[in-house]
Amino acid sequence: MDEDSFRAYFGDELLWTATLSDGSVVHLKSHDEQSSSASLRVHFNDRLRYIALVKEARMNESRQQVGPAFCRVVSVLDSGAEGPGSNRSRDAVG
Repeated sequence: MDEDSFRAYFGDELLWTATLSDGSVVHLKSHDEQSSSASLRVHFNDRLRYIALVKEARMNESRQQVGPAFCRVVSVLDSGAEGPGSNRSRDAVG
């Protein structure tokens, strides 16, 4: 996409935000980087960085949900390993 096509398609409407699958909006730039309203807009020269940050946000959005669930699964598996069945398996091997 050339710069003219970029401007025609996005105008000044493309901002440094991404909409996640749950509909929430995340800011892709820190507040320090968003010092002026002009820096909120994605410019043609920044489009590849914008794309990379959107990909990163979308690929990592499930970590907030998966992380705690994974910890619960691991704790259940760990507690099951120390249960009554674990003694039998040690006795059978040793």
